[in-house]
Amino acid sequence: RLEEERDIKIESIVIRLQTAFRLHRIRKEITKYYSELLKKFGNVAKDSHLGYRTSWPKHGPVLNEAEAFLKRVYKSWWARKKILGLSDERRQLMRLQLLAHEFLGKKKQGFKLASAFPSLLLTHPGLSAFEANYGRAIFTCETIKVSSKGKPLRRFLIMTSEAVYR
Repeated sequence: RLEEERDIKIESIVIRLQTAFRLHRIRKEITKYYSELLKKFGNVAKDSHLGYRTSWPKHGPVLNEAEAFLKRVYKSWWARKKILGLSDERRQLMRLQLLAHEFLGKKKQGFKLASAFPSLLLTHPGLSAFEANYGRAIFTCETIKVSSKGKPLRRFLIMTSEAVYR
C-alpha cells in the first residue's frame, strides 16, 4: 500500500517539475526576446526612418502571436508618426497614394503617384459624361501608352471609388 501511494505521489511530483521547467524556459525566452527588442528598438524615435529597416529579433514558436501583435502596434505607431510630420498638402497626396495602392498595388509592383501633378483631377470635356455613367472620379491623369509597334497613344487613367478605367 505504501508503494502505491509513493507511485501516485511521484507521478504528480514529476508533472509539477515538468510544468515548472517549461514555465522557466518560456520566461527565459520572453526575457531574452524583450531585452533584444529593447536593444534594437530602444532609440527608434531618434532614427530618421523610425526603425523601418530594423530587423526583428528571432524567437521560438511560443512568441509568434506576441510578435504579430507587436508588429501591428509598431506599424500603427510608425504610420501615425510619418503622417503627423507631413504638411496638409502632402497628407492629402498620401491619402490619394494609399487609395491608388489599394486599387493597383498588388498588380503593379513599385507603383507610385507622381507628386508633380499641379492638379490631381484633370478638366476634360468628356469627364462629366464619364462621371454621369460610371460615378465620381477620384483621380485622373493623362498618360501616353506605347503600342506594340512603338506608336505613342494618348490615354486617360481614371479612378473611381469602384474601379480603375484606362
